[in-house]
Amino acid sequence: MTKWKISAAVAAIALATLASPVTAQDFDWNVKANRIMLAGALNNWADFCSGMFGFNRVPEKPNEVLEPKINSHLLLSSMPSLEVGRWAGWLPYMKSDSDVAQPSITRAGDALLAARADPSSMAEAEKLYTDTLRGYFRTIFGKCSEGSREPFIAE
Repeated sequence: MTKWKISAAVAAIALATLASPVTAQDFDWNVKANRIMLAGALNNWADFCSGMFGFNRVPEKPNEVLEPKINSHLLLSSMPSLEVGRWAGWLPYMKSDSDVAQPSITRAGDALLAARADPSSMAEAEKLYTDTLRGYFRTIFGKCSEGSREPFIAE
């Protein structure tokens, strides 16, 4: 597993702060410390996508080194708050207990419960389980693909 460049507590705070659309809009990206925190979250996202799907990430840079690139990117963006919100939209997919993951995981679990309750439904339950998780992982792959187009995340 790729080592985390920021502590788990800081990562949790970054995820919690950036995961809410209202907070993402209100996130003050003009503050250097916030951009460093954002760099840590994006570094973690790149590690996640690299580990999960084998995406080739750019050589990892410390958060403080990545911050000026993020600052420049946001300064050049016509809508930097939307850009931060877009990045924040990826982050909940890293956690299986997030609000975006839970519906799929619960639905897949329901399929297993159905098969247990009525063994004659096993084939249908297996299909629902597989289709549900396949759809969820396709979504994550799509988010990782989107992130891979960021020059400071992947090559």
